[in-house]
Amino acid sequence: RILIPLAGLALTGLVVLGWLLGRPDGRLHVAFLDVGQGDAIFIQTPAGRQVLIDGGRYPSVVLDELGRQMPFWDRSIDIVMATHPDDDHIVGLVSVVERYEVSRLVTNGPNNDNDPTFEALLRAADTDGTPVMVAQAGETFVLDDDVRLDILRVGPVAGDDSSNEASIVALLSYDQLSVLLMGDAGTAAEAELIRNGRATNATVLKVGHHGSNGSSSEAFIRAVRPQIVIISAGLDNSYGHPHPAVLERATAAGATILRTDLMGTLELESDGRQMWWEVEQPVPGTGLP
Repeated sequence: RILIPLAGLALTGLVVLGWLLGRPDGRLHVAFLDVGQGDAIFIQTPAGRQVLIDGGRYPSVVLDELGRQMPFWDRSIDIVMATHPDDDHIVGLVSVVERYEVSRLVTNGPNNDNDPTFEALLRAADTDGTPVMVAQAGETFVLDDDVRLDILRVGPVAGDDSSNEASIVALLSYDQLSVLLMGDAGTAAEAELIRNGRATNATVLKVGHHGSNGSSSEAFIRAVRPQIVIISAGLDNSYGHPHPAVLERATAAGATILRTDLMGTLELESDGRQMWWEVEQPVPGTGLP
């Protein structure tokens, strides 16, 4: 593993290793899971609390990824969050809620559109007695004494009925480390965050909508000033994600780009002042080991 101070970050290399089971280990762990064309983010706090944000499109894939992140005997997750009811974010969550003891399911709103997958997720929660709550902008989930998950925005943008723009946008903070999680939010939600002063600086930015050109505007990246940009997308996906323009904007801002489609699951470990990154596979031509 490569240790990287958060101040003056310079990503000099990555190594291909797996996390050791037996956590908690007093550090924050964030895994951007390789679930193909979709999103799934697993968080474990220094004290051992666990959060899963989205679950991709394929139940077997996200369950397998969770099996790699959690000890085989661990069958509980504190919070499962569905940023919005698109299949590539929530299909896998149905099986997660069915197979794990989930303390709380957090959504971006009620099932007003009668989406069948979203309904299946809510039904699974009801069957298992899992409380369901709707996230509210300005709300904070205190995960540990020093770890918090702030809800920066949720719900539709005025004049825009896109389900993507209604995604939960959250900021994970631990001492000097901050990770901005955009769901599928695009430029309309980004502009709103800029207007209301919530486009906060972040060490790590998980870009919206898998690197679509309808997200990660130049103004937003300039406002966030990320050191690391994470793109969660499927290899050779039919959507052309990530868009070359997004890669150009991130590179121009001086950010290092890490992609699940090329590197597999991306794992961040931090003590709040330094961070380590691990990837499943090297990328030819990048200089990364």
